[in-house]
Amino acid sequence: MRFAGRMKPSAIRAVGTIAVTLSVAFLAAPEARAANAVLEGGVKTIESGERAVFNIKGAANVPTDLAAQCTIRDVTGRAAITFDAEGYVPLSAPAVGDRLSLTRGETRDYSLNGAIRPADKGESYIAFSMIDQPASFCFPGMECGGKDKVATKATVECRNVGE
Repeated sequence: MRFAGRMKPSAIRAVGTIAVTLSVAFLAAPEARAANAVLEGGVKTIESGERAVFNIKGAANVPTDLAAQCTIRDVTGRAAITFDAEGYVPLSAPAVGDRLSLTRGETRDYSLNGAIRPADKGESYIAFSMIDQPASFCFPGMECGGKDKVATKATVECRNVGE
C-alpha cells in the first residue's frame, strides 16, 4: 500500500459525512448552545425600603442568556432606586449596585441583557430597591419650594423580550 498524496473520492465523501454528522450533533446538543433564561415578570409597586424582586429560571448546569425589559414609572417624587441581582452577569446597563435617580412623573426603560450563571438550585433574580433619598439641602432664606419631595412609591414592571 503506497500513499500517493491523494485521497480517493470515497474517502473524501466519508470525511465529509463525518464532519456534517458531528456538526449536526453539536448543534442539536442542548449543552452545546446557550439557552434562554426566563424572567418571572410582572408589575410591582414599591415604597421606601422595599424591593421589587423578579426571579429568573435558567439551566442548572450551563450558563443561559437573559433578554428582558424593565420600566420604572409612576414615581411620586424624587426617588433613588438601586439595581441588585443574584446570579445575573450584566452585559448592559444598569450594573449591579447602580443607583437610578428619578423625579416625579419620570419613566425610564432599561433593556437588560446578560448571562445567568449556573446555580445549584437555579435561584437567580434581579431586583430594584427604593432607598431613602435625603431631602434637598436648603439654606434659610433660599427659595426651596420648587424642589421635589422624596418619593413615597414607584412602579416597576419587567418582562422577557418578545412578550
